[in-house]
Amino acid sequence: MMASLLVIGQGSTIYRVNILKPKPGMRDAFEASWKLHLNAYHQTTRKMRVNQITSGPNAGAYKLIEGPFSYADMDMPETNAKVHRTDLDKTIGPKTEQIDNYYAYYRDSLSINTDTQAEKFLVSATVLKNGKMGDYLAEVSRGVKVQKKMNSTVSTIRSVRGFAGSKPTLISVLRLKDGYKQLEGGPNNPEFRKNYIETYGQEAWDNRLKIMVDLVEDQSMHFEVLRADLSSK
Repeated sequence: MMASLLVIGQGSTIYRVNILKPKPGMRDAFEASWKLHLNAYHQTTRKMRVNQITSGPNAGAYKLIEGPFSYADMDMPETNAKVHRTDLDKTIGPKTEQIDNYYAYYRDSLSINTDTQAEKFLVSATVLKNGKMGDYLAEVSRGVKVQKKMNSTVSTIRSVRGFAGSKPTLISVLRLKDGYKQLEGGPNNPEFRKNYIETYGQEAWDNRLKIMVDLVEDQSMHFEVLRADLSSK
């Protein structure tokens, strides 16, 4: 199963993400056209996973995730590229507006329990202050090491958005294998705090709390659900 940002092997660490929102009254027409396009162009190669955004300003939009692939793969010519693009322009373009598109780079050291399957997700995008990405990701990695030490069952997939020149952004996908009830009790886990301090010390914990706030420029969250009926088989 393809990851919802993202489970991949060494070398193939890139995903292409497009977010499309149907124009008013065009949702059913878009889904019908997308299924035809999917069956024609995305069942053997260039497989796609589709999630639907269910909260926030882009609620109702569709996230189309293609990959994984490597930089070397990007050099390979696309089979039937012209026909594929023409079909997109004729059947999908008139029914949608593009909200966003970007590349995401999976980070294994920042992820945990990547084999967990789920159909509901809490997605956060953390925009970091310029020059602070390294410090922030190092702290996230320390937190993941503590979670693994605790044998945590939480499943979080993390990737870094975009090429050079884009805002430094970390995308985190919390897989809600037990549904939304998994979020009850909030994000504060006393066991995590205890284990973190045992591993790194009280001063490191205090510094973590500071890092997770002071290095962040902006953060947003939303829910997504898997649309298996719109995804490659």
